[in-house]
Amino acid sequence: MLQLGIKIFTINKTDKLEIMGEEKMGLGIGVYVKNSAKAVELYQQVFGLKLGYHVKNPDGSFYHSELSRNGECFLSVVEASRDNVNESLVQLGFEFGSPEEVKRAYDLLKEGGKIDMPIGELPWSPCATSIVDRFGIWWYLSAASHRPPEDFDYWNGKPLSTGTI
Repeated sequence: MLQLGIKIFTINKTDKLEIMGEEKMGLGIGVYVKNSAKAVELYQQVFGLKLGYHVKNPDGSFYHSELSRNGECFLSVVEASRDNVNESLVQLGFEFGSPEEVKRAYDLLKEGGKIDMPIGELPWSPCATSIVDRFGIWWYLSAASHRPPEDFDYWNGKPLSTGTI
């Protein structure tokens, strides 16, 4: 049985975690599942999490969801597409300070790796990518995130008429 230990450092936008004078990176965990709406409900109950920032697909599943505990993001849950169901369903995410840093990491990881999502803009990040490195680790890399208004329709690029997502 393989056991994987991951230490997660959480860093908010105004503070930096420093160890021995060096800035420490934050690591995020994202899971890709079928029936993401039910998974979000279950994880909320099991871990006492609150649904925070989220974007729903037209069918009601989650394109992106953030589940928080004590004000800190604990887990991201996303509806698995047919393309990635037979691959790793856990993704490690890292947020860089600039698009240039994302591009640098992307260029290094794509050597011998597999591009899952080409580098580009997302509704919540000016620069992001998803890539499986040559060792089989699935990464989500993004530049500092921003949050569009809650009433923004990601699929049509304008505010929703209902005012909710």
